[in-house]
Amino acid sequence: MTSTPYPGSPTAEPVGYHRASLTLTPVALERHAGELLDNGFRLALVAGHDDGDLLRAVYLFTDPDDQRVELHLPLRADYPHLPSLAGISFPTGRFEREMHDLYGVIPDSHPLPRRLVRHFHWPKGWYPMRHDAGDPPEFGDTEGPFPFRSVEGDGVYEIPVGPVHAGLIEPGHFASRWSARPSSTSRPGSGSSTRESRSSSRGAGRPMRSSCPTGSAATPPSATPSPSARRSRTPSG
Repeated sequence: MTSTPYPGSPTAEPVGYHRASLTLTPVALERHAGELLDNGFRLALVAGHDDGDLLRAVYLFTDPDDQRVELHLPLRADYPHLPSLAGISFPTGRFEREMHDLYGVIPDSHPLPRRLVRHFHWPKGWYPMRHDAGDPPEFGDTEGPFPFRSVEGDGVYEIPVGPVHAGLIEPGHFASRWSARPSSTSRPGSGSSTRESRSSSRGAGRPMRSSCPTGSAATPPSATPSPSARRSRTPSG
């Protein structure tokens, strides 16, 4: 490994086979990351570290020849800001959101700075990977209810599902909204069954709090729409 891992870079410290490390200030991050991307490297990982007095963000870049460059950014614990790289590298945006959730590192100018790994019940301002995090505070709706997409209208009902859901997915709460129109050939009164399900389905009208706003659910026993109505059901997304 040479001491200059990519053209135009300052001298980096070799720290292993095909591996070099460079310590930067936040101001220089975007320039060096851009040079690496322009020279055939790709972002492989962004990781946060708690070094006690300081926090540290590490950006790992690799190239097809297995050359590896680490950009280390020491950050003040009381002002853990760095420029977001989401604008030049899409994967970086996800890593930065996770780093903020767990360490409180703030990616300035991030295009989508909402939570990624902590749902809305996690206390605001508590970062579990910090050495001084302590015991978790009481969980609750610290940032308000989850912003579910609202769907209203005749023939629309809502079914809360969870915390266990069918399929190879982790546990979670879902709020499913379905719409059905009765067939013109349905017997009289059959079209009202879907509307009645809002009141007869337990918990309907009260969305569950979740980081996953939609899901699927079986038809409640009280709702028995016609076959044509069942075909017209479409999740709201």
